[in-house]
Amino acid sequence: MSLDDLLRSLRAGEANAEQRLYRELRLELLSYFRRRVSKEDAEDLVQQTLEVIAAELDRFEPQGPRAFRSFAFSVAYNRLRTHRRKVALRRQEREAPGTWVADAEPSVPEVMLWRERRLLLREALGRLRSTYRRAIESRLRDDSPGAVAEAEGIALASLRGRVRKAIEALRGDVRGRRGSGRELSPTPS
Repeated sequence: MSLDDLLRSLRAGEANAEQRLYRELRLELLSYFRRRVSKEDAEDLVQQTLEVIAAELDRFEPQGPRAFRSFAFSVAYNRLRTHRRKVALRRQEREAPGTWVADAEPSVPEVMLWRERRLLLREALGRLRSTYRRAIESRLRDDSPGAVAEAEGIALASLRGRVRKAIEALRGDVRGRRGSGRELSPTPS
């Protein structure tokens, strides 16, 4: 039985449908993650994915023949991307040049540069349309996209579009200001 068939069984009130759905979903997710990460990480990612799916299941409305399976694996893919970013960040921190580790205190120009960049980003966020700002802030807080879309009264695809447009607008705004000499540049050492 497909995942979508199992979801229909669950919604029809069939006995043990929820157990069968989560068992099958767990097996498929485990197979998906084991091909991409270590066994331990795969188990963790399956659990995280199931938690998101369980939280969104009541609000999920299928829009096509394999919609639930697509939804489940889009959640899985997003969890995998987040995991890979965290692994890459940890690797970068471990492989940082010794001078970064030895210099516990950043130089004054570095501190000024980071403050200026933070200020540019804050200002750019303030200039965003309020709908885009709420979308990007929810993404930064790692809020559930389904819950945010529901609270905004929009489709999930619309929320994703707002996040994408907000990121594009922020990049353009910050790049434009950097190009105008607004940002400080570090002094050579």
